Amino acid sequence: MEFHHLLNDQQFGFRPSRSTSDAVSCFLKELDAQLSKGNRTIGLFCDLTKAFDCVNHDILLAKLPFYGIRGPKFENYFMNRVQIVKIGKVMSTKRNIEFGLVQGGINSPQWYNLQGTYDIKYLPMNGEIKMFADDTAIINIHKNLEVSIKNTQEDLIILQKYFYNNSIFMNNLKTETMVIGNVHSRLNTYLKMKNKIKCHSRTCLEIETYKTKCNCPVIDYKQDFRYLGVYIDYDFKFKTHVEIITKKLRMILYRLNKCYANNVPMFIKRTIYYSLIESILRYGVTLYSHCPAYVLNSLYSLQKKLMWKIFTEEPPYLLSLSKQILLENHFRNEKFRRRVPNPYKREICIS
Repeated sequence: MEFHHLLNDQQFGFRPSRSTSDAVSCFLKELDAQLSKGNRTIGLFCDLTKAFDCVNHDILLAKLPFYGIRGPKFENYFMNRVQIVKIGKVMSTKRNIEFGLVQGGINSPQWYNLQGTYDIKYLPMNGEIKMFADDTAIINIHKNLEVSIKNTQEDLIILQKYFYNNSIFMNNLKTETMVIGNVHSRLNTYLKMKNKIKCHSRTCLEIETYKTKCNCPVIDYKQDFRYLGVYIDYDFKFKTHVEIITKKLRMILYRLNKCYANNVPMFIKRTIYYSLIESILRYGVTLYSHCPAYVLNSLYSLQKKLMWKIFTEEPPYLLSLSKQILLENHFRNEKFRRRVPNPYKREICIS
């Protein structure tokens, strides 16, 4: 599937060399590039209800020939699966399983990618979609905020129809939207009064009452939102995220004060630092390049305190947060790479 590019490029979940960090970094870089141009950005974050348990076997098997996957093997794999419920000594009758993937199955995530996300790249969307497994985000960018909101509403209707046709259901109560950028108070009041985005029900989409008037719930605009473990706030300064990370690190510092961590051997100190502190600081480190200096000051000082608490000095082999940000941002840039010749390499001449 990877070799023949069957999967959607915007799907980061359950794919080699792609992680949540890559999805967050790609999402934030695109937002930063558009906000620096003065564009208005609407982010809509969809929550799917038990996406893996709702996969329809008939729909999936009908799609496989379009991917070039033919033969009875997979029909035998999905069909005639039965389920029995046992309570005490009483057993139920056998029932066929028509929905859902095998829990713990090595191929189950890829079956979901094929049924639930492959066709999305062919949808006539105004904005862009970013996905990690069943976490789906729609980004719409435009100079005019009203146009951006209108495009987001149209994209949501198209995406909802696609999900319902593929037996995937959206959780309307947990679907949220946010205007990202420098939003002043007058604009917030304007958004509360007008230009609401509606999350339509399945019945509304089937009989198309949304074209005239419907009573479907309205999605409220949020000040911040948690996306793949990163808290994105409306002014794109990540104050909420830094505050939450700071609280976690302060709790760790408090516990280290109680347990005298500086008396343990060096290899245990390194294990404590990398598992408890570095793991928290390192995740989504590229987002810190979008933060103002005054927001990051608390993290800088906390990292130094934790280093001194564990090691009684600042070890030279540990990277500070500022160096980690530089390294992550420029690691894949060939301009900053220096190639060192190998002195042990010999040229072999073939005559």
